[in-house]
Amino acid sequence: MKDTNFDERSYYYLALAYYKKKDSSKAIEYLHKAIEDDETARSFELLGNAYFVKRQLYEAEEYYKKAIQKDETLALSHARLGLLAVKNNNLATAINYYKDALKNEPDNVEFKRQLFLVHIRSKDCKAANKMIQALSSHNDYDKLKNKLNNCKE
Repeated sequence: MKDTNFDERSYYYLALAYYKKKDSSKAIEYLHKAIEDDETARSFELLGNAYFVKRQLYEAEEYYKKAIQKDETLALSHARLGLLAVKNNNLATAINYYKDALKNEPDNVEFKRQLFLVHIRSKDCKAANKMIQALSSHNDYDKLKNKLNNCKE
């Protein structure tokens, strides 16, 4: 039963506060209350993040997918789905998720780095080579360049 003194936004912000305090369990509890009446994309994304932190990856994936069904511009949800696809060795799917993340945040160097690494892992050296310039400002540029030099299709 819901506390009648709180509305869905209140539960969301309370969950966000717990999430920022690294209390994912409480965040999850309040996010579920928040989505009882109002299933927002941001609530689903934060729920995915909370489950991700708890390493409940199946649940995280479920809520990231719900988030992008509601709002396909949520770049972090796409990127996290890409990471989960890599963990499942589904590299083609991971590439698509990272590309979707970059459509929404084209200047995000970390998303570019992750996509580059998936290209290297999938031995698509040509695609990785096209991306290396976009990573020239990244702290690990020399390491990434070295990975590209060792890439063999």
